[in-house]
Amino acid sequence: MRNTVLVLFALLLVSFKAPECPFLEMGGIYVYKIDAEYSAMIRFYNDGLVLVTTSDKPYKEVLDWFNNQPENLSRVLSGKYKVSKKNCTVSFKVKGESGKQEFSGTIGKNSLDMTITNPAQNGQKKTSTRRTYTFVKQ
Repeated sequence: MRNTVLVLFALLLVSFKAPECPFLEMGGIYVYKIDAEYSAMIRFYNDGLVLVTTSDKPYKEVLDWFNNQPENLSRVLSGKYKVSKKNCTVSFKVKGESGKQEFSGTIGKNSLDMTITNPAQNGQKKTSTRRTYTFVKQ
């Protein structure tokens, strides 16, 4: 009887296993349309590198230079990302010639729901905004 209860308990635990988190997509970019002219873009690499940029060019044109080649890194904000599979979240801080930002949010299937924080600097207040980025395959 005791063994039967243990087996049933084990089966219950397996059946209530939390769903797996979606993976960050690496074969393209995550895009958020800011307005009629500008888009924000995020690109992840397997080694932990993350790149962030905004552009008034169509994302297909941006893909030509939005990569981890040294000559292109001056155009973008870059940093290292961390993923929590327990919470299905990603977070990172990026910086570059144009400033720095902090990102944190939830990984969805082909999307990221992110909070972007601009730290207080040069006398300006800290600001935050929420965006949902959609994955676009390269």
